[in-house]
Amino acid sequence: MSSLNSQGSHALLAELVGLSRWLAVPERRLQAARGLAQRLGADDLLLFTHDPEIEGVLPAPGFARTLPDGRSWRAFLSAVQTHGTYHGELAVPSDGSQQSVLGVAADDGTLVVLLGGAPLPEEVLVLRPLLPMLAAALRGEVATRSATAQAVLAEQSNAEAEALALSLDRARARLEALAHENGRLYREAQEAVRARDQFLSIASHELRTPLTGMKSGVQILRRMHDRGEGSSPRAEQVLQRVEIAVDRLSELTQDLLDVASLRLGRLPLHLQSVDLVHLAKHVAGERREYLDARYTLEVSVVAPTPMVLGDPTRLEQVAANVLDNAIKYSPAGGNISVLLEPHDGGALLHVRDSGIGVPIGCVETIFEPFGRAPNAQRQHVPGMGLGLFLCRQIVEQHAGRVWVESPGENCGTTVNVWLPAAREKCV
Repeated sequence: MSSLNSQGSHALLAELVGLSRWLAVPERRLQAARGLAQRLGADDLLLFTHDPEIEGVLPAPGFARTLPDGRSWRAFLSAVQTHGTYHGELAVPSDGSQQSVLGVAADDGTLVVLLGGAPLPEEVLVLRPLLPMLAAALRGEVATRSATAQAVLAEQSNAEAEALALSLDRARARLEALAHENGRLYREAQEAVRARDQFLSIASHELRTPLTGMKSGVQILRRMHDRGEGSSPRAEQVLQRVEIAVDRLSELTQDLLDVASLRLGRLPLHLQSVDLVHLAKHVAGERREYLDARYTLEVSVVAPTPMVLGDPTRLEQVAANVLDNAIKYSPAGGNISVLLEPHDGGALLHVRDSGIGVPIGCVETIFEPFGRAPNAQRQHVPGMGLGLFLCRQIVEQHAGRVWVESPGENCGTTVNVWLPAAREKCV
């Protein structure tokens, strides 16, 4: 066939329309292109559409995106656009072999290239009116894909933005928590520095007092010895003062060692049945020997007071500390009473004094390490503020409890020590 009449042209166009409509279906595009090419006498077909952004042509969706010997293909496509139709030899995408190619351009810039075979130009030209419609359909597909991709990208962006916002919220919360923790650590560090300075001040003062007494006593004894008065009553009094200072220094040192042991969790207890009544009477008897006439010290027992399970040395330390506090914080003298009674499945020790008392709201303060009531500091009552702290720690290790009651300043104080019974005989 060398030419087409009008009737033949319409028939061919109808046939080409029937074949080309499948080019709009992505799943059947390559198969439809090959069928359309074979109908026109070629082996295969490529379709190119005009891209206004780059002012050039690109392979339509679904066709090969990479062409071998790209420079030759660009020159060929440019020639097709210039002449409307153009024939040449090019390397084809399928296997890179050189084949005869025929290109036809539509008015909108769409190009169709037939690969191989011997297509008739006049039949190929019948395809030209279909190209703009095919290009429009393919551009619609591209637009749809682009819109879908943009929607997916927008959704991903929204999800990423939400995740980022959540991460920022979490990071902000972590930073706030870190700032709060840093603030807490800073306050604790400041408090530790303050406690250290307070400790050094109190310890240096409290340790200096017995050391000064010991030093002055030794100097007096040396002078008395030089004068041959080493065995006089005066020398005995000085020796007694030195012994008291040594005892006080020993107590302070032991308190500091006990605090260090408690901090390290190394305060061992040697438990056995302890007669708390006998222990309290013994401690009170020792104190009664050096109390002057301003003080009265009474011990009362409500029977049957049970035995307790404890370390006798540590419990004597507790009783002595509580009783010494009652004497120390009653500088003007007065009545000091010790009462033991059964209570709540154990033994309860009360030590009451009529001394300076504890200001309202300061009861728990005096149980802190180096904690002292404001009125005790104002009145320069000696002490490091360790006694009640140690008492509470020791008693709590015995599964007991310690608490203080005071109506207020100058109204006296009652220290209460409760210890569980050893479930043995009562006294």
